[in-house]
Amino acid sequence: MKISKSRLAKQIRQLKSIVPAKTTIEALKGILYEDGYLIASDTILTVKAKLEGVTDDSGPFIIQEKAFDIITNLPADELDISAGKNQLTIKAGKVKSKFAMLDPDQYPRPTAVEKATSNTIPSEKFVSTISRLSYAMARDGSNPMMVGMCIAARGGELSFTALDGKRIARDKMKYDGDFKMIVPRDAIDKLVKLGITGDLSISGDINNCVFTSDDYELSTRLIAGEYFNTDPMFRSGEMAAVVQRKELMEAVNRVTLCSDMVDKKPMILTFDGGELDISFSNYAADYNEGIPLDNTVATRIKIGLNPYLLLDVLKSFDSDLITLELTSKKMPVFVKADDTDMTALVLPINFRDPEEGETI
Repeated sequence: MKISKSRLAKQIRQLKSIVPAKTTIEALKGILYEDGYLIASDTILTVKAKLEGVTDDSGPFIIQEKAFDIITNLPADELDISAGKNQLTIKAGKVKSKFAMLDPDQYPRPTAVEKATSNTIPSEKFVSTISRLSYAMARDGSNPMMVGMCIAARGGELSFTALDGKRIARDKMKYDGDFKMIVPRDAIDKLVKLGITGDLSISGDINNCVFTSDDYELSTRLIAGEYFNTDPMFRSGEMAAVVQRKELMEAVNRVTLCSDMVDKKPMILTFDGGELDISFSNYAADYNEGIPLDNTVATRIKIGLNPYLLLDVLKSFDSDLITLELTSKKMPVFVKADDTDMTALVLPINFRDPEEGETI
C-alpha cells in the first residue's frame, strides 16, 4: 500500500486514543487497515476512519502501537507499507522499519446493526449540541446511566439529556425517527473530537448504535437500563431574571478564584429589583460584587449555588443574554436563552441566612 504520511498520521492521531492500554486480545494492540478504512476498537467503542489517497492497496493488516510515532516522524511523505506473513514493513525514502505482524483475522469487528437509509441530520449541529451538554455528564460513579447521554427521537424531535446528580442539561432539534438510547461518555467525547462533517445518520438496536458520516463510522455498545424521567423536574421558575451572560460568567469566575473544591462553601446570589448581588465567604476570603439585571424582578430571592457548576453552565451557552428562573432558595435554578432550545438546571445548596433569623 502506498499512502501519504501526513494523511495516515492524521487519522492515526484521531484513533490512537481508542487503542486499549491493557487488553488480552493481541490484535487490539494496534489499528486495523481494511477496505480503505483505518479501524480502532476497545470492544465497546469502535471508530472507522476513511483513508483517502491509497494506491496499490494491500490489506487487511494491523499497524501496531509501536509504529504510530515512527510513522509520524518519518522523513519522507510517501510511505510504502507491505504486509508479509510475520511482519509489517514500512518504507519512507531510505528508511525501512519492520514490525511484528498481528493477525488481522483476530481483530474484533463491531456487532452489525441495520443501517438507517434516511433521516440524516447536519453533523455540525449534532456535534455542537452534544458538545454543549457534555459538561453535565458524570465522569465516573456508581450509576452508569449518569456516565452517558440520553438521545431519543420521538414526535419529530431529537432530544438530548445529560445529568450528574447536581445538574441537568437538555436540548432538542427537529428529526424524524423513533428510538431511545443511552450513549456512553467515551463515545460522546469521541464524536466531538473527530471533526465529522456533512450529514450524519444514526442507526441502532437495543444494545448497539452506529453514527455514520461520509468520513467516519462510530459504533458503540449502549448503556443498558431505563433513563431517568427528568420531565417533571423542568418546571418554569416563578421569577425570571435576565442578565448579561459574559458579565455574570466573569463575576462567577472571580468567585472561584476565592473558593476551592474542598470547602464546598456556596456562592450566594441575591436577586432584588434590578440588581444581582453575588457574595462568597470562606476561611480565606470575603467577596462581594453587584451586577445589573436587564429587567426588574418583583420578588427578592436569595439562593446558594456551587460556583463551579454554574460556571460550567454559563460556558455552555453562546447567547449574550440568559434568563435565570427561580422559585425559592430550595428549588432548582433554570438557565435558558431566547435563541436556543437548551435548558440547564442547577440544584441549590442549603445555607443559613441571618436575614431569616438563622445564625451562621
